[in-house]
Amino acid sequence: MSNQDNTKTTTTAAEAAAAWWAQQLGAPVFRNVDANSGPEDIALGSFAGGMAAMLADKHPVSDAQGEKFVAALVAKIGEISHRDWISLGVDYGPDLMLAEAATEAGIHTSRFPWKTHMSITRNYVTAALGYRARDRLIWASPDWQRPPCGQHKYDDEGYPLEANEMCTLPRFHDGDCGGWAVDSDRCVECGGSYVDHYGRDRGAWTHSWKTETGAS
Repeated sequence: MSNQDNTKTTTTAAEAAAAWWAQQLGAPVFRNVDANSGPEDIALGSFAGGMAAMLADKHPVSDAQGEKFVAALVAKIGEISHRDWISLGVDYGPDLMLAEAATEAGIHTSRFPWKTHMSITRNYVTAALGYRARDRLIWASPDWQRPPCGQHKYDDEGYPLEANEMCTLPRFHDGDCGGWAVDSDRCVECGGSYVDHYGRDRGAWTHSWKTETGAS
């Protein structure tokens, strides 16, 4: 099956989502570790991924099967398109909706990439390919006003730094965060900052972080 990127020419969230999954079926990724995993886990992960690739190679996907899969998945997404958020994913095997679309197209489920997740909304579609991969934007409505990333800087133990800076690049940007600026949002309950709520020296937990801009 061709690995050409067709998500850029699609007109709906469902079409973009289905086209992206079809591309992954054409060249599946079997990654269940990352660079931060231990040496033994990386070795075992590489071995398991190699075995999975050997199995997938026995079940190639034709262009015709890919087209059938896209049509089937678009239809299935359409059946629940009234939802504000739709989740599609694969752990070591696909969830029910993906599996059913593959079966209708005669595609073996060994072709699905491991540890992969997709979110579908009316405004955008994101996907994270492989273990601990970051969400990437694969489709957006032309009417969607893309907000800033909003990711804070954290220390090695996962606490936001006292500088209370956040990334101002567009949400779901490629590459590392940047354009750092002080987060001016304050909690509507107590007037505290993000660091006041989640920082290393935060006080007793009495309420959730909620701001006038809707962050929570």
